[in-house]
Amino acid sequence: AQPAHIVGFLDDNKKLHGSNIQGAEVLGAIESIGRWISKRRPDEVVIAIAGLKGVIVKSIFAETQKAGIACRIVPNIGDILVGRLGNNLRRVSVED
Repeated sequence: AQPAHIVGFLDDNKKLHGSNIQGAEVLGAIESIGRWISKRRPDEVVIAIAGLKGVIVKSIFAETQKAGIACRIVPNIGDILVGRLGNNLRRVSVED
C-alpha cells in the first residue's frame, strides 16, 4: 500500500484557513467539502475531529458518496485507549 498523501485539511476555525499543517494547506470550512472534493479529487476523506456532530458526519459522508470516494473516521480516543477498536480508521456508515 502506498503511503497517504494529504491533499488538504478542512476546519471551521477561520484563523487556520490558508495555514499549513505538515505541508498541507487548511483549505476552508467543513461545509465547503463538496467544492474541495471536486477541486482536489482525493481518493478518500478521513474525518479526524473528535466529537463531531452526527449531522455533520452524515453531510460529509453524503458528499463522499456523491463523488464515489471512501470516507473513514478516526476512532474515539477513549475507544483506542481501552483497546476496543485498536488504532485503525473505520469506514463511515449510514448509521454514523
